[in-house]
Amino acid sequence: MRRKPMVQGTVRGGILLLLCAFAVLGLVCTAQAETVIQVTLEDASDPGVNGMKMSARPNVVSAGTVRIDAENRSKNLVHEVIVTPWSDRLLPHDNAGQRVIESRIKILGEVDDLKPGAHGSVTVNLAPGAYLLFCNQPSHYRAGMWTRVVAGR
Repeated sequence: MRRKPMVQGTVRGGILLLLCAFAVLGLVCTAQAETVIQVTLEDASDPGVNGMKMSARPNVVSAGTVRIDAENRSKNLVHEVIVTPWSDRLLPHDNAGQRVIESRIKILGEVDDLKPGAHGSVTVNLAPGAYLLFCNQPSHYRAGMWTRVVAGR
């Protein structure tokens, strides 16, 4: 019986191992892919902006892992982004402090206290449904600094 040289088997095994490694890496890279929502926070210190404004692009995404990248374009105000499930009811509000009462809502994630010009991010897992993104600095939510995002199936 004639035996094949060991080198040939080693080369084939090495190639097979290399192909398997690439396949595994490809699966890992695919599994880590996530959707990114760009959130822009603006106020009257920004040229051409009246009042408070929050925008999200895209505002419709697939359900699953979503990274929210926030940019505070303000020249002089701190802003933040809080993510909570959408409700047709008004959020509980402390009129004296001019803020949403965070202890009475479900917070899924937060980019906290972005100084003027700062960037921040948070990764959340969104089930299918609608979500509210808002700034809870004093009086900002009621002044219109919020937006709605929808996660589809």
